[in-house]
Amino acid sequence: MKVEEVMTRWVKTVSPDDRLNEVAASMCLHRIPSLPVVENTDRLLGIISESDILRYLFPTLDIVISQGLGKTDFEGMEDDYQNLSKLKVGDLMNRNISIVHPEMPVLKATSVMVYHKLRRIPVAEDGHLKGVLSLGDVHKALLRKAL
Repeated sequence: MKVEEVMTRWVKTVSPDDRLNEVAASMCLHRIPSLPVVENTDRLLGIISESDILRYLFPTLDIVISQGLGKTDFEGMEDDYQNLSKLKVGDLMNRNISIVHPEMPVLKATSVMVYHKLRRIPVAEDGHLKGVLSLGDVHKALLRKAL
């Protein structure tokens, strides 16, 4: 089986210029852990994930070293979440992402996902997003083939 046979073709995407608080709300509402970031032409630029957004709230290593972890005001950091309205997706998105090709064998693509500890991976061809492959897509395809 090839990736293009089992991937999800309809994928919600975001732009690097989208407001981060609106994207975070949409991710929570629709239970989507990560979204591909694309330009108007569906050129894949990166990924924004729940982890990327929450990581924004945490102190930098320099702050932890200078203040000590015990003195870090973690409850006060919760208030920083409101600052997401000042940020855009492009400010926090991950540009260094793994991708798979539509013609790649499914289990080879899955090995990339397992190696990088990913549950979903963008499927791209010539830099353009074609879909997303999830571990659920792989399981469904393998179960269908086994039955």
